[in-house]
Amino acid sequence: MSKNAERIARLERMLAPGGTLVISVPVETGLPLVAKQTVRRVAGWRGIGHYPGTSPYSLRELGASLVAGGAQHIRRPIFHGGSGPFHDHKGFNWMVLKSRLERQFEIQQVMASPIRWLGPHLATQAWFLCRRR
Repeated sequence: MSKNAERIARLERMLAPGGTLVISVPVETGLPLVAKQTVRRVAGWRGIGHYPGTSPYSLRELGASLVAGGAQHIRRPIFHGGSGPFHDHKGFNWMVLKSRLERQFEIQQVMASPIRWLGPHLATQAWFLCRRR
C-alpha cells in the first residue's frame, strides 16, 4: 500500500460513523495555476509576501499543468524540514486526490473557493465533503 493510500485509510479509520470528512486542497492545475503564478511573480517583484516552499515551474511543467487530467502530470519536489519531509503545492493535482478519495469514501460534494459557482476547474481551492461507504 502506498503512503498516500495509507494516509487515506487512516482518515477513514478516524472518521466517526456517520461523520463527514472535509478536505481542502489547492488547485495547481489549469487556469487557476496561471493566475496563482502571475500573482506570486508580481508579488515577488514588488517585495510583497514571502512564499517559502513554493517551487517555480519550468515552461514544460507549466504547460503540463495547464492540461493536466486525472493522472499525476509532473514530479512533485520533496522538501525536508523540521517535522519531516513534505511537498509544497507545486504539481498538486486535485483530480488525482478526488480519484483516490472515491475509492474509500462517498464524495457527497465537491466545492470550490473563493468563488463557489466557478467550480474547482476555475477556482484556487477545492473542497471535498466525504462520508464512509
